[in-house]
Formats: sequence, structure tokens, C-alpha cells
Amino acid sequence: MSIVRTLPRSPHSVGLCVVGGGAAGFYAAIACAEAAATAPQRGQEILIVESSSKFLHKVSISGGGRCNVTHSPGASIESSYPRGSEIMAQLALRHGAAHAAKWFESKGVQLKTEEDGRVFPVSDKSESIVDCLVNTAASLGIRMLLGGRVCTLQRTSAEPTRFSLEVQTESGEQAILCRRAILCMGSAQKRSVQKLLRDAGANLRPLAPSLFSVLTGSCDLAGLQGLSVPDAALELVGSQHLPRIRGPVLITHEGLSGPAILRLSAWAAFAFQEAGYRARLRVNWVPSLTLDDAVEAILAVPLGRGSRPPVRRKPVGDVSPWPGLLPARLWGRLLQKLEAEESNSKFRPFVRQYRVDGLPLAQWPWAVFGFPDAGRCLAVALWNHLTALEVEVRGRRTNKEEFVTAGGVDVRELDWDRMELRSCPGLHFAGEIVDIDGITGGFNFQGCWSSGYAAGVAAADAFD
Repeated sequence: MSIVRTLPRSPHSVGLCVVGGGAAGFYAAIACAEAAATAPQRGQEILIVESSSKFLHKVSISGGGRCNVTHSPGASIESSYPRGSEIMAQLALRHGAAHAAKWFESKGVQLKTEEDGRVFPVSDKSESIVDCLVNTAASLGIRMLLGGRVCTLQRTSAEPTRFSLEVQTESGEQAILCRRAILCMGSAQKRSVQKLLRDAGANLRPLAPSLFSVLTGSCDLAGLQGLSVPDAALELVGSQHLPRIRGPVLITHEGLSGPAILRLSAWAAFAFQEAGYRARLRVNWVPSLTLDDAVEAILAVPLGRGSRPPVRRKPVGDVSPWPGLLPARLWGRLLQKLEAEESNSKFRPFVRQYRVDGLPLAQWPWAVFGFPDAGRCLAVALWNHLTALEVEVRGRRTNKEEFVTAGGVDVRELDWDRMELRSCPGLHFAGEIVDIDGITGGFNFQGCWSSGYAAGVAAADAFD
């Protein structure tokens, strides 16, 4: 295994130095090695430098330890990348989701595509991806340095196409000379990363956290933690330029999470940041339904429809009209909210008629709403709470498995075919450090594979 914690000599000359041992870094190094015409000779080797004590940490924890390695090839790039969709569309033509999947399978990693388009290893273990990348790199003679923190990067005065890096290792400060460099350090939030980028002459676009859950101050959702709604629609109140997001939502003990919330946080990353993570979220719990659908479903509970037997004696708050779409506890909570806000005024005509005087609305028997006038009244009164419930956002909670940083190296300064800084030939970028970020679902890893491949293949000319 070619994993080391110090370099054999200083200065140590290599053909390519990849700074960052994450998904993009490994893929770039491997792409370079596979594209190079000859086996690396002394002074022409490929070196990956990772500052932490572990390679591919984010890969190992992503997707709950399953690693959502990419997405189905048919997914829309434009609607999946809040930033960087144009460059991703170009990169994907050369090495997109289908190419990445084929590459991993060629290395012995069997993949599967789930119903929502996410692609995972059949093993459901991220170790399958980690081992594939590390073992492939080792088989190609790529040297991997752990615990090497790059302190400086500059072009040497003697050879403009050669770079000099100062690296802090277990043996102290060591120097690396390389003909090509690829920077793949992940998030550009760290000051040390920003310093390297400034030294290299790369400009940064503004940065903001993305892919996070939200903390809420809504008593409407208190005590409902653990409930999941399979298809909800979300929008940030007052942000008309942002798309409406649909997907599963999970109610947590602190607020809201789930795929739809994470996607919204990606599209609204800068809007949330500018608002100090204080905002209002409008939630439609049943976006696939119309008001007429709601009336029909409410009447169907006490009357029965098809194979569904009638429910007449049970309290209305205990049985959801849409058991597969809206959990009963959330339905009951919306009834309580309706009654608290309306003071039962809309239902007074039915109180004496159906002998429910003194009972809270949620405890009325379902039989009451088998009558068309009562059923329609309930649907109309509750419609706004079902389709436009406003929830106060009071903060964010990092989703450690999916968290990324929006923003990064300005793609307008790069040659997109080579992921190379135009003002500094020989210096390439890949992965999260570039101003490309996607929604949850394998799109950010695909950004690493696509950009890493382009950078790695371009850097292979160091071995010509």
C-alpha cells in the first residue's frame, strides 16, 4: 500500500500533486494515472496530500454510511444544481452519471438505482466505494500522504509551469515540486484554504452553508417528532425567485428535515444566510390534492369508498382521510389549530344538529362529516392549514452526512474542459472547492467525479 505519513526526501519532485484526499482528489489522481501514456518514473509520480488522518472521510459517512455515489443518468442537471449547472452540463457530456457508474462497476463495485433515482453500492456500504478508490490508486502507483497540511503554494521562478508547495508532515516542514497541481480541499470556508487560493490567484465567489435541516419555533409541530410526510411542497415566504420544492419531509424534535428540506436549503442557501436563518416557511402537506379531492376524501371516511370500510364512531382527529399521505397525528394537530384560530365558529351550525356540544372538534365522531354540508365545511375550513401552513424558522442544524458549502472558486475563471485556472496554467480545481453545488441525491458526488475526471485527464499532459 502506498500510504505514507512523510516524504522520502525534501524537496520531493512529482509530476502531479493533488491537494485533498476526498472524492474529487482520488478520482482526479486516478483519472490522470489512467490517462497518462506511460507508467510514472521518478520525478513523475502522482501524489495525493491529505491534511487529516483519514482519506475519503465524507464518502465513508455519506448516505448514512451507504454512500449515495451518484444519481440516475436521466436526472435534470438544471434543476439539480442551484449553482454551477452550466459547467456541470458541459462536464457531464464527457463524464456524467452513466460514465461514473460504468467506471465503478468496471472496478468491481456493483451498483443499484433506487426508486427516487439515487444510486448506491449493492452492498449498502460506503466502504465499497472507499476501498475501490484507495485500492485503485495504490494499484496505479499513486502515493498517498496522510497528515500533510499544505501551507503555501507558488509557482517557481525558474520554471513557470512548476509549482512549489510547503507541506507540514510528521517529519516537519517538507517541500514538494510538481509540474501540475489539482486543488480539491473541499469547502473553502477554512482560512488556510482561502490563503492558498489567494496565493494561486483564484477568486472566490461568496460562501454559504447548504444542505441543512431547519430549527423551528412552531408550537404547531411540537410533540410530532418522528412523523414523516412522503410528499410535501415547500417555499420560503417572500422569496419569489426561489423554486417550490417537493418531496419527503420529516418532523424532528427540533424542527424539520428530510430530502425536501435539504433541497430547499440548497436553493435558498444565500437567502437563509442573509436572513440570519430567521425566516418563514410555507408548507403544503398535500400538494397532489385539490379542494374537491379533500371534500371527497373526508366524505369517504364515514361513508366508505371501495375497499375502505366506513369509520363512523371514531373521533375525527384519530383517523386521517389520507393515511398514506398525512399521518393521523399531524391531521389531528391541524384540527386543533383550526379550532383554536376559528373558535369553532364555522362549525356552530352543526353543534346542536349533531349533538356534539362541548366536544373539541378533534373528538367529534366521524359520522358527523358523512353529511355533505358538514364534510365540505370541514374541507374548506381546513384547506389553508393543509396547503399553506406557515412555520417559523429560527436556525439551522447541520446534516453532517450531506452538508456542503455553496460558493467557491469562480467557474468563470476556469477552462471548463480542463478545470484549469486560465491565469495560472497547470493549476486545476475539482470538487466542492469550485462554485458548483447540488441538491441531495448523489449530485454533489457526481460533481466530484465529473470535475475530478476533467482535471485529472488534463493534468496527464505532465507525463508527455
